[in-house]
Amino acid sequence: MILASPDDLPPTAANPDEVGDLEQYLDAADVAVVGVLHAFKCGDVLDQLADIKRRRGADFVPTVLVLGGTDVNVDAGDKADVLTRRAHAVDKVVSFSASMIAAAPPGSLPSDGRTAVVPQGVSLPEEAKGVPSVEEVPSGGFEEEGFEEEGFDVADDAPSPPPPLPLHEACGVPTSTPVFLLPAGLRPVKDVLWAVDAVDAVGAGSANASPPFVLAIVGPSLDDKYRDAVVERLGRSKNVVLIPPVDRAHTVGYMRAATAVVNTSKSEGQSGALLEAAAAGVPIIARDIPGNRALLDLLLDATGETPDGERDEEGFESHPCGLLCPTPESFAAALVGSAAVRRRRSTDRAALGAGCLARNERDRWRGIIRELIGDTPEDGCGSDMAAAA
Repeated sequence: MILASPDDLPPTAANPDEVGDLEQYLDAADVAVVGVLHAFKCGDVLDQLADIKRRRGADFVPTVLVLGGTDVNVDAGDKADVLTRRAHAVDKVVSFSASMIAAAPPGSLPSDGRTAVVPQGVSLPEEAKGVPSVEEVPSGGFEEEGFEEEGFDVADDAPSPPPPLPLHEACGVPTSTPVFLLPAGLRPVKDVLWAVDAVDAVGAGSANASPPFVLAIVGPSLDDKYRDAVVERLGRSKNVVLIPPVDRAHTVGYMRAATAVVNTSKSEGQSGALLEAAAAGVPIIARDIPGNRALLDLLLDATGETPDGERDEEGFESHPCGLLCPTPESFAAALVGSAAVRRRRSTDRAALGAGCLARNERDRWRGIIRELIGDTPEDGCGSDMAAAA
């Protein structure tokens, strides 16, 4: 498998009727299938592939479009025609959930069998096994070895970056303080300020000088204007903090040290962070939006059980695989309740469901690849793997 950013691929040919660099690249690399994630973020690649197919024939390198949540919930709002054109030009469209398909503009996705639902699975990074979940970093831990790659050379004696602080230390609170972790790239759709006022109102009512709990936001800045708004607001908050971003392995370590992993997004196709929390056996508290509800239902369905949630008197729903909160006030109440119990809710069903989803995703993708190129494509890859750009 070849994994590439759209920025890494050759530019568009000046004339769609001419052989461009991308076409030459696909031929030279003997690519069997192209998988494209996001109809809008990778739109230029999809448009190039459509031009090539028009000239070379529809059977030229099958293309699979994997929809992102923002494709149907945000970007398609005023660009339904663009989503329609790109989705109908590919050989297969994959959605993480039926709710994403329902959210797409009518007629924008193929209805001729080319649209498939493949719930995401997750495999926790191997490095996470070595990341302590307790609030202590061993001496000399987290050092990274030097490595060399084409175009990238790091000397063996290059200084290692300092190890990330343990979660509670990064938040500036003692280990006895419950910490709720919100992993999110800072951009408007993640809506990390959704419940800050309600959470601060809860903290203001505490008789103790120290906060009853902390909501820690961790993730990279993906929108400068939104990041500045978050930093400005959190400068006046006693219960919510923004901590420096860390790599994925350390994020999973932070999850295991947290009381629960939370999600406040306006829109989700299927939250990878919540899925990782489920796989790691960490409780989930999520904003009640279609994508989050669908994920908790999928986790339960994968175990063979039937969803059966109960609405708490404080407004949040106790789903068998997590808590769903329709309002900022119910979200704050869920945090208070979870912090006060000091004992984790059972996460066995969610963890079992995450394992089932991972196996199901592998099987479904094998089926899609075989459908597109067969079991033994000529001059291509084996049945369980296909080259992809």
